[in-house]
Amino acid sequence: MSLFNRFFARRPSGGTRVLSGPGGPLTLVGREGDRYFERASLKGRSEAIFSALLARGVRGEGAALDIGANVGLTTVLLARCGEGPVYAFEPHPPTFGYLQKTIAANGLANVSAVNLALGREAGTLPFFVDTDSSASHVVSPDAGGREGAIEVPISTVDAFAATLDRPVSFIKIDAEGAEPGILAGAAATLARDKPNVFVEFNLFTLMALSNVNPRQMLTDLRATFPYVYRFSQGGHWPIASDTDIVDYLHEMLTTHEINTDLYCSFSPL
Repeated sequence: MSLFNRFFARRPSGGTRVLSGPGGPLTLVGREGDRYFERASLKGRSEAIFSALLARGVRGEGAALDIGANVGLTTVLLARCGEGPVYAFEPHPPTFGYLQKTIAANGLANVSAVNLALGREAGTLPFFVDTDSSASHVVSPDAGGREGAIEVPISTVDAFAATLDRPVSFIKIDAEGAEPGILAGAAATLARDKPNVFVEFNLFTLMALSNVNPRQMLTDLRATFPYVYRFSQGGHWPIASDTDIVDYLHEMLTTHEINTDLYCSFSPL
């Protein structure tokens, strides 16, 4: 029996957590035993940075895309910040169900949950399920031999944005190494709408799961966005040159910090 089938055979039950967040309490619905759900907090570095950037990053009535929404923590924050609609993308069917419950529990009328993966081009791809943590699911044609694959539909940001009646103003991407492909599939949207982008930068998932050179990802970001910022030790610094890229990677490796966040924009912070 595959890991995926054993996951369903256990028939995991759902749980509810109430977190203190911007705009009041935030209700999160997830699977009991899921490390991500049980440890989710707005006090973590990534969530704190994300919350601080939303006020200046989400513009007017533009659409916001939460790519890799999981059970909806960042979705709720996005919905409370802007006036426009939020589209929360989660390809894993059971996690998608919890995302829908989180949206309902918080009364988010401006959020639409989308059971779809986004990437470089449309089609289908294997989805590798981590039964311990919903934050470690992977959409990849070759995710290091992980078991429990199902096929999930995949589209592109550009194809989805073409169906909207407004520009995209903000994009959050946390996709376990699939970030470069998602950005490649968003090229027309980025050029047209110039959204602000908050993206995870994880050395392990980029190299081991997607076979992507992290330095190349940073180089591509600099070619696309006039401003790219990294976050560390409570502050932010621009990545404005090849030297900055090398220094950033050196710092991550020597401090054993494999996972950080980047903020990419068309105007300075």
